[in-house]
Amino acid sequence: MWIDIVFDGPPGPEAGRFVEVENSEGRSIRFGDWIKRPDGYWVLRIPAETEWQPIETAPKDRPIWATDGKWCAHVEWTDGIFPWRIRHFAVCQEYDWKPTHWRPAAPPPSSPND
Repeated sequence: MWIDIVFDGPPGPEAGRFVEVENSEGRSIRFGDWIKRPDGYWVLRIPAETEWQPIETAPKDRPIWATDGKWCAHVEWTDGIFPWRIRHFAVCQEYDWKPTHWRPAAPPPSSPND
């Protein structure tokens, strides 16, 4: 299994432009977060953490990635009927989706004053 970061051309003086991120089946996925840094550059920040934790231990004060072992979604906690509000599905949407594990979303860029 792998992740492909797709460009429309090879590296070089006139390098290809970013197209999308795909899983090993060639499906487009959201993998990381696009962040504008204080220096003006844009980065695709991919979390270094790969260990999935039980969903019961997930923080409720910030967005996370969650999975049920089949689908993966960028979610945030709510106190509503559905405890996890889906911000972005990486593969498919299902209304009765119940995550079992989580991992952190990419952290925000640090302040230039940090």
